[in-house]
This record gives sequence, structure tokens and C-alpha cells, in this order.
Amino acid sequence: MTTQARALQTRRAIVRAAADVFVKHGYSGASLSEIAHQAGVTKGALYFHFPSKTALASAMVLTQNEANEALEEYARTYSGNYLDLLVSMTRELAARLLNDPTLRAAMRLAVERGETEDATLAGTYETWERVVGNVAQTAKDRGELAEHVDPARLARFLVGAFTGLQTVSLVSSGLGDLEERVEDMWTLLRPALEAGVRPESSSGPSSTESAADQATSH
Repeated sequence: MTTQARALQTRRAIVRAAADVFVKHGYSGASLSEIAHQAGVTKGALYFHFPSKTALASAMVLTQNEANEALEEYARTYSGNYLDLLVSMTRELAARLLNDPTLRAAMRLAVERGETEDATLAGTYETWERVVGNVAQTAKDRGELAEHVDPARLARFLVGAFTGLQTVSLVSSGLGDLEERVEDMWTLLRPALEAGVRPESSSGPSSTESAADQATSH
């Protein structure tokens, strides 16, 4: 094995170990010593590839950026109902979270971004909102989204709702019930989003947010 290949192998081992430790302990609780031990490398080798814990956190974020890019590419080539696409995107992200510990770490770190002092973590959610917002706008333009629903507000709501779902699922079941929670969200939310739906009255739900509030108030 060449020196370059060994270095790449070491870097990948560190990233995998860091993902496990970040998911388990969060940013504040993660220690570089534990990460190095789990990766089977010395702290010197770890510092050679990642000079700080913040640098390791940034490496996790790249995984979430890649997931966003994959969803965006899928949306560009999609030809079906775009409200269905919004549902599919959340299902796909849930499946990725279950199978990719690095993405799980990225999602947790993005929630804890204030502790990492890394502005790129906030950018992951801004990118996700943009991707979801573009899909929602296309659904609106195609007449697949209810007239009273604002695409940008829907995007903010969906990103926030999914973040909450995956956080609670991680804490309560280690993501074991994440897919069930996503399906519950759409069972409650989708009827209010479909084209042809109108608010019942001026005092009733007039947006995605108020519809969601009503659904959770019972």
C-alpha cells in the first residue's frame, strides 16, 4: 500500500470513528482521545489530518452537503407529482440517516452548531431549505399545492419539522422509529397541502404552520 493510500485509509477511519463519537456524545462531549482510540490511531496521526475538533465537525458536514446535493439532483430529473417528491425526499433522508453514521453525526452537529463555532453547519440547513423550497415552488406552479400554502414557509416548516423528528427519534429510540414518525407527519400534514384544499374560515388554519398547530393541539 502506498503512503497516499495509507493516509486516505487513516483519514477515513478517523472520520468513521468521529461520526460514532459525535452521535453518541454530541460536540461538547466528544473527545479527540476517544476518537483516536476508536479509530486505532495515535493522537498525532489524528492531528495530522484534523488539527481540531471543529475541523472534524466540518468533515461531518460535508456528508450532509452531499446528501443535499443528491436530493437536489434527484429533484432536477423528477417528472412526477412534486408534492409526492417532497414526501419522497423526507423518506429518502430518513433512510440515509438510518444507514449512514456520518450523516447522523452531521445532523446532530448542525443542531449544536453554536458550540462548534462553525458557520458552515448553519449553511447546511439553509441549503436544505432552498432545495425543499424549489420543489415546493414547482409544486405550486404546477397546481399541485394548495393555493393558501406559501412554498418558502412550507420549506422552513418541513426542514424544522424533520429536524425535530430526527432529534426526538435519536434520543428516544436511536432512530428506530424515525420512519414511522415521518409517515405520521405526512399523514397529518399532506391533506392540508394538496391542491383544492381551502382554509375553512378566517379563524381556521390559513397556512401550513397553523394546520400543523391544529394537528398537534388534540
